[in-house]
Amino acid sequence: MHDDAAVAAWRPVLDDLTERLMATVEDVRAGREPGDDWHPPAGLPPLPERLRAEAEQLLDAQQELTRHLAALRDDARSKLTTARSAQRFAAPGRTKQAAARYVDLDA
Repeated sequence: MHDDAAVAAWRPVLDDLTERLMATVEDVRAGREPGDDWHPPAGLPPLPERLRAEAEQLLDAQQELTRHLAALRDDARSKLTTARSAQRFAAPGRTKQAAARYVDLDA
């Protein structure tokens, strides 16, 4: 009976986390900033064993998204560094500033 109460307490938490993860994925795909940080409700019982696999899948999906975001960040950093270097080493004697170049981070 104690396990049923724990499942009942955890079910909405896992559902909320799943919805937030999907919203974050959609935000990233649309180029928007992900939503607010999530904090677990206070007083949750230990995670029941029968929900552990679902929680682990959720964690794996979150870690995959984190790796994807890190790769996007690294790619943007590399492109920005390249653009800055090109600007810094532009031909000497140039009298007007080079036109701004926008980098497509999704390319």
